[in-house]
Amino acid sequence: MPTKIKEVESFLEFTNFYKCFIKNFSHMAKPLNKLKGKKEWKWEDKYQKAFKELKDKITGQSVLPLPRRKGKFRVETNVSEYVIGEFLSQK
Repeated sequence: MPTKIKEVESFLEFTNFYKCFIKNFSHMAKPLNKLKGKKEWKWEDKYQKAFKELKDKITGQSVLPLPRRKGKFRVETNVSEYVIGEFLSQK
């Protein structure tokens, strides 16, 4: 459980990668995002519920499905002056 706002920010940065794989991610993370904007720390039940819900989604059943032997794959790339990124997906 986070003990300060900076830890909430770090948790949300980590979970942000999974947002496209978790249904209603934005709705679940909303209370924690609101907490980021506050100046003083006060951990309430609504924050604990949101934290636990997101944590359970990520650590529970597989968030990312395993690839199937049959099926087409697609590779997407993005290149800039400083970074090369790629993404593998399957239909």
